[in-house]
Amino acid sequence: QMGEKTVFGTKDGMLAVWDGKKVYSLGPAAYNGPVRDLTAMPDGNKVYGVAGHDDDLGIVFSYSEEEGLRWMGHVMYAPPSEEGAFNLTTLSACAVSPDGKCLAVANCDRLGQILYYAL
Repeated sequence: QMGEKTVFGTKDGMLAVWDGKKVYSLGPAAYNGPVRDLTAMPDGNKVYGVAGHDDDLGIVFSYSEEEGLRWMGHVMYAPPSEEGAFNLTTLSACAVSPDGKCLAVANCDRLGQILYYAL
């Protein structure tokens, strides 16, 4: 929910806005796969989301009236004490902290991790 507008995602990866009277598309939130989850900032001025197909890399995106729809990129985790890095493929959920300072992104592939980002 963004003020009086509702932002929603589709199974084919599109993002749309409903203003109470009409629906309009913002375009693709991901290059393939469904929009899996959306979360809004506490002030309702920005939405974050995760999308992507099970067999590809998931993507994090954001939308606001001021900045439009933005792809923020893929999620990678590089443990500080180990070699290598892991791409989180099937991003399944996201949430903004109540103070709006942190974004949590979770995946539901075999690694099952939650990563936190400062906003």
